[in-house]
Amino acid sequence: MSSEFIRWENLRSGIHLSMKYAEYFLNMANKFHNEKSFQSSIPFAILAFEESSKANHLDKNWLIGIGISFDEWKHILNHDYKLTDAEKRIKENLKDKTELSLQIDGEMIKSLGLEAIIDRKSAIQLKEIQIEINSRLSSVKERCFYSNWNKRKTRWDSFDDIPKEEQKTLSLFIIHIAEHKYLLAKFAMEVHENPFREITYEEESSTIKSEKYFDACKKHYQNMKTLTEMKEWERKTDISAKELTAGRTVLNKYFSN
Repeated sequence: MSSEFIRWENLRSGIHLSMKYAEYFLNMANKFHNEKSFQSSIPFAILAFEESSKANHLDKNWLIGIGISFDEWKHILNHDYKLTDAEKRIKENLKDKTELSLQIDGEMIKSLGLEAIIDRKSAIQLKEIQIEINSRLSSVKERCFYSNWNKRKTRWDSFDDIPKEEQKTLSLFIIHIAEHKYLLAKFAMEVHENPFREITYEEESSTIKSEKYFDACKKHYQNMKTLTEMKEWERKTDISAKELTAGRTVLNKYFSN
């Protein structure tokens, strides 16, 4: 009997279903935000983040050809795990990458018109910031959904404790990072379903530095539909930088680890 709880051949349908739910939750988050119902928009955005993270985890296993064990599935269902696991894995991978590999990855990302951090220290610091932010989202969702007794403050925590304007800023910030998570998962799924085949695996190791290989990869990735959406997300990041910084300030003000 297989030790797999979810067999490899069943992962692809799960990835697509998770992305379908993530898109639905994002649409609902934006709808509630536009209606100024921030107590609803925020948790829907966080749910979108979590479903995107689930899709990304399933996609990782699908790519390497292994199913999901029962213990692994229990991890995937854990809210805190879904909010921080991917960033923690990327942070650890950054420590092991060679300088050449970091440079190649960075140059490839920049050639696609996206922002890239090539410096290892800066990239790791960015991931640490993202982990710290994401680790607070469970508390935010709980404040929106549940009435909790705050033992330290000897009173009930209420989402209404946050002024409406700060609710709006926080909602904008969390929707923005949820959209990014969704687009990253969507782009990974698109890339893996349309693998780069112009140069074989054997040729890749000997041509990784070559201009021919780089240009072929660049052309391949530029054909991905999600790339346009990712560029638009980065454009909105630049335009809304002040509001997004304010949103992070609100998150830090009301939600501590």
